[in-house]
Amino acid sequence: IKTRKTAKREFDEERGEWVATYGAKRRKDDRERDWLREVPDNYVPKVEGGDAFLDAQMERNERVKKQKKREEANQRRAADTSKMADIDSTTAKLATASMGKFDSSAKKKAKTPKNLVKSMRAKKSKV
Repeated sequence: IKTRKTAKREFDEERGEWVATYGAKRRKDDRERDWLREVPDNYVPKVEGGDAFLDAQMERNERVKKQKKREEANQRRAADTSKMADIDSTTAKLATASMGKFDSSAKKKAKTPKNLVKSMRAKKSKV
């Protein structure tokens, strides 16, 4: 299997020259070329005194805001799952046949079974 690089430039038949396929240069090129837009007869701008260009800009801003909201929600969800992963990892360390008695990392990070039993007995005796 051979991996092939994607073309960074493509030939524009209209202009007869090579242009960027993607990236900032492509976007700049598109903006320069988009100086005229066809508008149907029944076109109504979204804002009074607006035009097709303004409508497109407003739609783009709405998409950007929506994407930022999604990113923030994903970050919050990731933070919640990492907290749950920490809890699960500590319980998993003790979930061995020996209850973590011979596991040195479990002794450092979690209570050993002897200390766990002692603390449980102490709690029962206080009650």
